[in-house]
Amino acid sequence: MTAQNRVRRFPKSITLHSAGESGVVDRNVLLWIEIVLDKVWEKFDMKLKELSSHLGLSPTTVSRALNGYPEVNKATRERVMAAAKKLNYRPNARAIQLATGRAMAV
Repeated sequence: MTAQNRVRRFPKSITLHSAGESGVVDRNVLLWIEIVLDKVWEKFDMKLKELSSHLGLSPTTVSRALNGYPEVNKATRERVMAAAKKLNYRPNARAIQLATGRAMAV
């Protein structure tokens, strides 16, 4: 989303009411807050479904590419791996445990 699109989402100003006080927040402040929140959310783990929708592929294809299945095209595998690295994708350990039935604990 571009900065211009973000600005359009907010009114010119907003009135906040808290603890009996009211104040006006400028649209630029709201834009800044949204940009900061976007940066924070980028650090959170991405889910397989989000990665697959970002790539326009099915979750099954993405999963198979990440796990090295031979029937996945080499170009597709490289595309998936590059996107996973760029978007900080890491497999969810709990999901793996659930799927495999192994807790990997003693």
